[in-house]
Amino acid sequence: MGVKVHSFQFNPFQENTFVVYDQEKNCVIIDPGCYERHEEEVLFSFLFAEQILTIFDNNFTQFVDTFLILIFGIVGVYLFRGLFGNLLSSIGKAHVNYYIASLALIINIITNYYLIPKYGIKGAAITSAFLMWLTGIISLILFWSLYKKLLLNKT
Repeated sequence: MGVKVHSFQFNPFQENTFVVYDQEKNCVIIDPGCYERHEEEVLFSFLFAEQILTIFDNNFTQFVDTFLILIFGIVGVYLFRGLFGNLLSSIGKAHVNYYIASLALIINIITNYYLIPKYGIKGAAITSAFLMWLTGIISLILFWSLYKKLLLNKT
Protein backbone atom coordinates (compact mmCIF):
# COMPACT_ATOMS: atom_id res chain seq x y z
CA MET A 1 0.00 0.00 0.00
CA GLY A 2 1.80 3.10 -1.26
CA VAL A 3 1.44 6.70 -0.31
CA LYS A 4 0.77 9.24 -3.06
CA VAL A 5 1.24 12.99 -3.13
CA HIS A 6 -0.87 15.36 -5.20
CA SER A 7 0.06 19.02 -5.52
CA PHE A 8 -2.25 21.96 -6.24
CA GLN A 9 -1.23 25.57 -6.84
CA PHE A 10 -3.77 27.97 -5.41
CA ASN A 11 -4.34 31.71 -5.18
CA PRO A 12 -2.64 34.56 -7.05
CA PHE A 13 0.61 33.79 -5.22
CA GLN A 14 0.72 30.21 -6.62
CA GLU A 15 0.91 28.76 -3.12
CA ASN A 16 1.44 25.01 -3.10
CA THR A 17 -1.06 22.76 -1.33
CA PHE A 18 -0.13 19.11 -0.91
CA VAL A 19 -2.45 16.19 -0.30
CA VAL A 20 -0.67 13.08 0.95
CA TYR A 21 -2.98 10.04 0.71
CA ASP A 22 -3.13 6.26 0.45
CA GLN A 23 -5.40 3.81 -1.39
CA GLU A 24 -7.87 3.81 1.51
CA LYS A 25 -8.24 7.59 1.08
CA ASN A 26 -6.62 8.42 4.40
CA CYS A 27 -5.04 11.79 3.81
CA VAL A 28 -3.24 14.77 5.22
CA ILE A 29 -3.65 18.21 3.67
CA ILE A 30 -0.54 20.33 3.98
CA ASP A 31 -0.91 24.10 3.80
CA PRO A 32 -4.25 24.51 1.96
CA GLY A 33 -3.73 28.02 0.62
CA CYS A 34 -7.19 28.36 -0.89
CA TYR A 35 -7.85 32.02 -1.61
CA GLU A 36 -11.05 31.84 -3.62
CA ARG A 37 -14.12 29.61 -3.49
CA HIS A 38 -13.34 27.70 -6.69
CA GLU A 39 -9.99 26.67 -5.22
CA GLU A 40 -11.80 25.16 -2.24
CA GLU A 41 -14.19 23.40 -4.62
CA VAL A 42 -11.32 21.85 -6.59
CA LEU A 43 -9.69 20.60 -3.39
CA PHE A 44 -13.04 19.31 -2.10
CA SER A 45 -13.75 17.56 -5.43
CA PHE A 46 -10.36 15.86 -5.35
CA LEU A 47 -10.80 14.66 -1.78
CA PHE A 48 -14.40 13.48 -2.16
CA ALA A 49 -14.59 12.53 -5.85
CA GLU A 50 -15.90 9.02 -5.17
CA GLN A 51 -18.50 10.23 -2.68
CA ILE A 52 -19.70 12.93 -5.07
CA LEU A 53 -20.10 10.42 -7.88
CA THR A 54 -22.02 7.96 -5.68
CA ILE A 55 -24.70 10.63 -5.27
CA PHE A 56 -25.67 9.83 -8.86
CA ASP A 57 -24.98 6.08 -8.88
CA ASN A 58 -22.48 3.73 -7.23
CA ASN A 59 -21.34 2.56 -10.66
CA PHE A 60 -19.99 6.02 -11.45
CA THR A 61 -17.09 5.63 -9.02
CA GLN A 62 -15.16 3.89 -11.80
CA PHE A 63 -14.99 7.29 -13.53
CA VAL A 64 -13.15 9.19 -10.77
CA ASP A 65 -10.20 9.98 -13.07
CA THR A 66 -12.57 11.34 -15.71
CA PHE A 67 -14.33 13.44 -13.09
CA LEU A 68 -11.05 14.91 -11.88
CA ILE A 69 -9.98 15.75 -15.45
CA LEU A 70 -13.24 17.66 -15.90
CA ILE A 71 -12.78 19.42 -12.55
CA PHE A 72 -9.41 20.64 -13.82
CA GLY A 73 -11.18 22.03 -16.90
CA ILE A 74 -13.82 23.76 -14.81
CA VAL A 75 -11.07 25.81 -13.19
CA GLY A 76 -10.36 27.32 -16.62
CA VAL A 77 -14.01 28.30 -16.90
CA TYR A 78 -13.99 29.80 -13.40
CA LEU A 79 -10.82 31.78 -13.99
CA PHE A 80 -11.21 32.95 -17.58
CA ARG A 81 -14.16 31.88 -19.71
CA GLY A 82 -16.99 32.95 -17.42
CA LEU A 83 -15.41 36.28 -16.56
CA PHE A 84 -14.01 37.34 -19.92
CA GLY A 85 -16.90 35.87 -21.91
CA ASN A 86 -19.25 38.10 -19.96
CA LEU A 87 -16.91 41.07 -20.24
CA LEU A 88 -16.89 40.67 -24.01
CA SER A 89 -20.67 40.96 -23.95
CA SER A 90 -20.49 43.99 -21.69
CA ILE A 91 -18.42 45.93 -24.23
CA GLY A 92 -20.81 45.05 -27.05
CA LYS A 93 -18.84 42.12 -28.43
CA ALA A 94 -21.21 39.24 -27.60
CA HIS A 95 -20.79 37.93 -31.15
CA VAL A 96 -17.14 37.17 -30.35
CA ASN A 97 -18.37 34.53 -27.89
CA TYR A 98 -20.21 32.88 -30.79
CA TYR A 99 -16.98 32.66 -32.80
CA ILE A 100 -15.05 31.29 -29.82
CA ALA A 101 -17.75 28.66 -29.22
CA SER A 102 -17.81 27.76 -32.93
CA LEU A 103 -14.04 27.28 -32.95
CA ALA A 104 -14.33 25.15 -29.81
CA LEU A 105 -17.00 23.01 -31.48
CA ILE A 106 -14.78 22.33 -34.48
CA ILE A 107 -11.79 21.47 -32.28
CA ASN A 108 -14.05 19.34 -30.10
CA ILE A 109 -15.24 17.24 -33.04
CA ILE A 110 -11.72 16.76 -34.40
CA THR A 111 -10.01 15.90 -31.10
CA ASN A 112 -12.83 13.63 -29.96
CA TYR A 113 -12.57 11.78 -33.27
CA TYR A 114 -8.98 10.85 -32.37
CA LEU A 115 -9.03 10.70 -28.56
CA ILE A 116 -12.26 8.79 -27.85
CA PRO A 117 -11.27 5.66 -29.82
CA LYS A 118 -7.88 5.68 -28.10
CA TYR A 119 -8.82 6.70 -24.51
CA GLY A 120 -12.58 6.26 -24.29
CA ILE A 121 -14.45 8.58 -21.96
CA LYS A 122 -11.15 9.96 -20.64
CA GLY A 123 -10.40 11.16 -24.18
CA ALA A 124 -13.65 13.11 -24.21
CA ALA A 125 -12.85 14.54 -20.78
CA ILE A 126 -9.36 15.58 -21.89
CA THR A 127 -10.85 17.33 -24.92
CA SER A 128 -13.44 19.11 -22.80
CA ALA A 129 -10.94 20.21 -20.14
CA PHE A 130 -8.51 21.44 -22.80
CA LEU A 131 -11.25 23.42 -24.54
CA MET A 132 -12.44 24.95 -21.28
CA TRP A 133 -8.97 26.37 -20.75
CA LEU A 134 -8.40 27.27 -24.40
CA THR A 135 -11.68 29.15 -24.83
CA GLY A 136 -11.06 30.93 -21.55
CA ILE A 137 -7.60 32.08 -22.59
CA ILE A 138 -8.88 33.13 -26.03
CA SER A 139 -11.66 35.11 -24.31
CA LEU A 140 -9.07 36.83 -22.13
CA ILE A 141 -6.83 37.75 -25.06
CA LEU A 142 -9.68 38.97 -27.25
CA PHE A 143 -11.28 40.95 -24.45
CA TRP A 144 -8.08 42.81 -23.67
CA SER A 145 -7.29 43.55 -27.29
CA LEU A 146 -10.84 44.72 -28.07
CA TYR A 147 -11.07 46.69 -24.84
CA LYS A 148 -7.80 48.49 -25.59
CA LYS A 149 -9.11 49.38 -29.06
CA LEU A 150 -12.29 50.79 -27.50
CA LEU A 151 -10.25 52.86 -25.07
CA LEU A 152 -7.99 54.18 -27.85
CA ASN A 153 -11.00 55.15 -29.98
CA LYS A 154 -12.47 57.16 -27.08
CA THR A 155 -9.34 59.28 -26.65
